[in-house]
Amino acid sequence: MRFFSEELSKKNRIFSENREKYSAWKNELQEMNKPFFMIPTDFKHFFLKDISGGALKLFLFLGFHSKYNTGESWYTVDQAASFFGKDPRTVANWFKELEDLGLIFREQKGFKMKANTFLKPFGFKFDEMRTGEQSDYKDVLFDVEESEKIEYKPVLGLMLNYALREYTFLLVYQDGTEFPVSCFLNFDIEGMKALRVQLRRYNFPIDNYDIDKPISAAKNKKQALYNYLIKYLDEQSM
Repeated sequence: MRFFSEELSKKNRIFSENREKYSAWKNELQEMNKPFFMIPTDFKHFFLKDISGGALKLFLFLGFHSKYNTGESWYTVDQAASFFGKDPRTVANWFKELEDLGLIFREQKGFKMKANTFLKPFGFKFDEMRTGEQSDYKDVLFDVEESEKIEYKPVLGLMLNYALREYTFLLVYQDGTEFPVSCFLNFDIEGMKALRVQLRRYNFPIDNYDIDKPISAAKNKKQALYNYLIKYLDEQSM
C-alpha cells in the first residue's frame, strides 16, 4: 500500500526508472554477447500449464548447457542432481517427464557411455505458403489429403478476416511437438463460405478471427501470420 499512496509523479518516475534499467540491461547483454537459451512464445501454449516445476528447471538447465547448433548435452542424472541438490531419483523423474512431453530425446550409444540428451524442436512451423492471386477450397482439401499421407493431424483451422475484404486461412497440423502451419492467402467471401462447407467432413475446430491490418500489406507475411495466431491463442486462453 505504500507505493499506492505515493504521488502520481513519483509513481511515474519509479516506473520510468524500471523501464530504463531493463532497457540498459538488455543493451548490455547484446553488447557483451552473453550466452542465452531461447524459448519461443509457443512454449507457453503447449507446455507451460502442464510441465512440473522440477522438469521446467531441468529443461532450462539443459538449454543453458546444450550446444547451440545441435541442442546436445551429456549431463548424467547424478551431475544434474548434484547441481540441484536433489535425490537422483527425483531428477530421473524430471528427465522422464521431459521425454514424455517430447521436449528431449535421451539415449546411450553404448554400454557405460554417457547418455546424449538432445533438445527437440517444438512449436509452430510455417512450411507452406500459398501466395497465388486467389486461394480456393480445393487447395486446402488437397493440403489435408497430402498431409494425411505423412501422418500430420489437423488440429485447427483459423480464418483471419480483415474488414470483410481480405480473408486468409491457416491450417494447423500436429506432428509430435511440432505444429506445421499451411497458409492460404486471398480467399474471397464466397470461397470462404465454400471452404467451411467442405471442411465439415473433418473433425477439427474451425474459428474466425478479426485482424486489424491486411496480410497483403505485410512485408514479412509469415511473421504477421504467426503474430496473429499467437494473439488468437492468447485471447482464447485468458
